[in-house]
Amino acid sequence: MRQTGYPELASHQEQHNKLMADVEKYKSDLDQGRKPNLVAVLNFVQNWLVQHIQKSDKKYSDHLNAHGLR
Repeated sequence: MRQTGYPELASHQEQHNKLMADVEKYKSDLDQGRKPNLVAVLNFVQNWLVQHIQKSDKKYSDHLNAHGLR
């Protein structure tokens, strides 16, 4: 991303940072014996798969393809 000058690099990194913070929160809750709200966890995973992978990563993929990288 940096090498090809991806214009949304900072935003993309921030999305990944938020993902890691959210995962750490779920892990911390489990480590402390708190049961997760399974609906919330499923919504979290679904949102990441749909919003990030299918949209943000797709834009990044398109950017790489436009720069001759795959």
